[in-house]
Amino acid sequence: MSITRKKWIIGILITVVLCVTGVFVINAVIKSKIETAINNLDRNVKLNYSDLEVNVLSRNIHFVNSELSITGDTSQKLIFSLQLDNVALNGIDFLNYLIDDNIHINELILNNALIVYKHNPSDKTGSYYSKIKDKLKKRLTIDLIDLSESKLNIVRKKTDTTLLKAENVKFKIEGFDINPKQQEKSLNSVIQTQDYEFSLTDLMFNISPYESLKSDSLYLSKNELKAINVDLMTNYEIPDYVNIIKKERDHFNIKIKEIGLFNLDLGYNTNDEFYLKADSTSILKPSAKIYRDKTLADDTSFKPLYSNLLRNLSFKLALKTVAVTDGDIQYLEKLDLNMDPAELKFTDLNASINQLGNIESYTMTSAKVNSKFMKTTPIEADWSFKVQDTTDSFVFKADIGDFNASQLNQFTIPSEQLRLEGDVMQTYFTINGKASLSEIDLKIRYDDFKIKLLKDNGREKKSILTGIVNLFVPADSKDDDSRFRYGYANNVDRDTAKSIFNFLWKNIRSGLKSAIKGDGEKNN
Repeated sequence: MSITRKKWIIGILITVVLCVTGVFVINAVIKSKIETAINNLDRNVKLNYSDLEVNVLSRNIHFVNSELSITGDTSQKLIFSLQLDNVALNGIDFLNYLIDDNIHINELILNNALIVYKHNPSDKTGSYYSKIKDKLKKRLTIDLIDLSESKLNIVRKKTDTTLLKAENVKFKIEGFDINPKQQEKSLNSVIQTQDYEFSLTDLMFNISPYESLKSDSLYLSKNELKAINVDLMTNYEIPDYVNIIKKERDHFNIKIKEIGLFNLDLGYNTNDEFYLKADSTSILKPSAKIYRDKTLADDTSFKPLYSNLLRNLSFKLALKTVAVTDGDIQYLEKLDLNMDPAELKFTDLNASINQLGNIESYTMTSAKVNSKFMKTTPIEADWSFKVQDTTDSFVFKADIGDFNASQLNQFTIPSEQLRLEGDVMQTYFTINGKASLSEIDLKIRYDDFKIKLLKDNGREKKSILTGIVNLFVPADSKDDDSRFRYGYANNVDRDTAKSIFNFLWKNIRSGLKSAIKGDGEKNN
């Protein structure tokens, strides 16, 4: 072998050794910088792992058996942990990181995560974003973040009970970008994404000690949210529930086949206030069974009207149109310990709602509802109110078709000691109200209507007394079946410890009394 060839071979070997050595050195330098950054995390944030691999040639970093944990500022106890079998950062631009301190990653792959959050009200978790934002100096861009099937568990720290859990949690985020150099420091400006998809199954959320929410599956993307087989229910059977609660409180079981929000937009505005907007919302086949025991003590707490509730939401809501399709409601009310609960049923319920929300551009929220009462009586209702109007003014109109008055006896007998007979052929009314007062215009057409006064034991009082009452109640609305009796009542005061539906009923009752007595009689 010639000397020249030997020199070439030795030179090549030296070059290879230097390159390999250089790769190892660069790997070690980058690994050291990563470990230093991890060690300099906020005192409340810890990242542990069994192994860290850095490969500058493949531009990859790999964490094995890693766990991220966060402790509370106040309690110094664990509030969040993220355990992962593997974390792979692929396609890292090391040169850009070393020169410009900007981080660009092609893929962040997270495998088999267990996400646990321990909710402690004493720890102000909202401050973590501000702290992290202040510490961020480098721009981080990740083309794709991919979390495979994982589990989520949120626990109440005080009682160590489950608040929320879900299976098969997955998400993909494209174009993830954190840029602390942005002049605008709002969350939406500093953290941006091009697209995302999030899904889970077997969702269970304990809303309160009494109620929980479940869903077979939930899907969220940048433009759509869909939940399948949603159940909102009381956690106890009625007899057990009644023994637990000390005041009136609804027992309910609400099932919805599907909820969908389309052309969705959610995030944080420039004031870091969360918002949720959707052009169209669909609620398919909602079925509600509600029970209330009126023999229990009254709940005297203030019950705000819906306009008040929307106005004071902690976030911005804007649902342009909401469509409710093929619903039904069964309402049961226990009025007497010795009697079965009174029951109201609404079936074939459909509704369209416009401008449901609390943003300033929504000037009027309106709802049109049609249904069947007790399976046969058609009902149409229009309801409108202005959320931004602090007087909580509203207009409620209804058109109720033919029904037999005896269907109301299950309510009037235990509460009013009245038995009703006859046919109510048509009822129209309009209620104009505000937060505490209202007025009603009503017209009604009925036939062969009778009122029977009852004793406390449910038996009819002396026929002569019932006869005297019916002398003042015309049996027919008019001799001509096409004519109506008119009723009017004003200054109907609201009991603010009761719901809007109690307020509506007080108006209807006042209007009916006026119509039967003839106070509001008009020409047809």
